[in-house]
Amino acid sequence: TYPVNTAVAQYYGATTLTPEESVNYGLGFILEPARGLTITVDGYQIDLNDRIGLTQPFIVSVADLAAQPALLPVGVGGQVQYFTNGFDTRTRGVDVVGTWRTTFDEADLNFSLAYNYNETKITKTTPGLISAAQIIDAEHLAPKHRAVFNAGWKLDGFALNIRENFYSSWTSAQDYGQTAGVPNQVFGSKFTTDIDFSYTFADKYTLTVGAQNLTDERPDRLAPTATIPIYPVTGGTADGQVYPRNGG
Repeated sequence: TYPVNTAVAQYYGATTLTPEESVNYGLGFILEPARGLTITVDGYQIDLNDRIGLTQPFIVSVADLAAQPALLPVGVGGQVQYFTNGFDTRTRGVDVVGTWRTTFDEADLNFSLAYNYNETKITKTTPGLISAAQIIDAEHLAPKHRAVFNAGWKLDGFALNIRENFYSSWTSAQDYGQTAGVPNQVFGSKFTTDIDFSYTFADKYTLTVGAQNLTDERPDRLAPTATIPIYPVTGGTADGQVYPRNGG
């Protein structure tokens, strides 16, 4: 990855970076339909222009090396990238949070459910700088849906909290893309469970025991592609990957 002011980057079209510019819109409201029950809804849109990111990889050829000797350290077959104001994006989403607080047999009960929908679309790209795989990742690497349910119980210094997390499906085309004409691997949605039990004594000391991802939920395993084989002995790639290293 070369700075934009170097001969190597400029050979592949690099120009001086300009600041990103964004326009943000938001609208929300709060409801209290019953005692102890609160619901908040917030919608938003973020238009981001001249977003900065890496270009697609440029593969150095013999002709490139002859035309630009500064490419010698990279070598024929090597890859060059640089940062660029390569694309514009529009992100739209909504946050919905509901909370309910009550008591039962002298114990305090707290319940909450938070949901987020978030979708990003590329509205403009610079031809020749951003690859199709990069566009897919910008729009599908992050799960579009996420939800968190939390239940809490408190009584006489004892507390119990249970949290259920949900993440929807996602795709990583740059790292785990398929061949032309074959769909990219979609990593499926997952639920994870967290739980903790605590006791507070002497008004200032708290002892907590718990577990994150109690059920040991894991991402989908990598599927073999024409460029990324999966080895039967290890069940992973040549560098040992069994699960995706990003997204989710």
